[in-house]
Amino acid sequence: VGSWRSYRRANKLKRAALHVIAHQLDCVETRRLRDMFIALDTDGDGHLTCEQLRDPLVMAGLIESDEDLQEVMDAVDTDGSGALDYTEFIAAGIHGSKTIDEGACRTAFSLFDRDGDGEISTDELAQVLDRGTLKYASAIAMKTVDCNNDVRISFDEFLQMMDLAPAGSMQASTSTSGASLWESVAHLASTRGLPAETEIASSVQLRRL
Repeated sequence: VGSWRSYRRANKLKRAALHVIAHQLDCVETRRLRDMFIALDTDGDGHLTCEQLRDPLVMAGLIESDEDLQEVMDAVDTDGSGALDYTEFIAAGIHGSKTIDEGACRTAFSLFDRDGDGEISTDELAQVLDRGTLKYASAIAMKTVDCNNDVRISFDEFLQMMDLAPAGSMQASTSTSGASLWESVAHLASTRGLPAETEIASSVQLRRL
């Protein structure tokens, strides 16, 4: 949940990059998040509502009130639909995780670097971020990420934005809040007569995979 709140403060480019990376990573952490999502998605519609999140978050001691719950929901519900889809859940869950590697970041970077020149220009950023109510999102992201003020985002600046650890020092992320949330989800799943986590993952088809 701490990562979800910090996710809300991330600039639009970083959130968009996390959405791309969420589709790429296949590791212990993302599989655990996937199983957690499936266990919480009790009606199997591929979305998590406030009602579905309330019990496990309270049991894990991560929220105390409906106001806390709404803060968490607002932090992760980037499209404002009122519910969390699979990609939003995974993207927020991996925010700040050391399981994000340079290869995943390179793939995300290449989607923004449309002309392949090794840098993200203002125009390229605007094509992705300046939509609807996000008219000035690209300007804000550029100002935040462009460390040398050349009005372009290099791959090194992109990596810095993603909080990527130096090569050789990356370790699997272990989150106390994530663990306690998972324990609460697992307990709820067992009380509801749901199958074990490995069976849950294969028995429900997610719409957003």
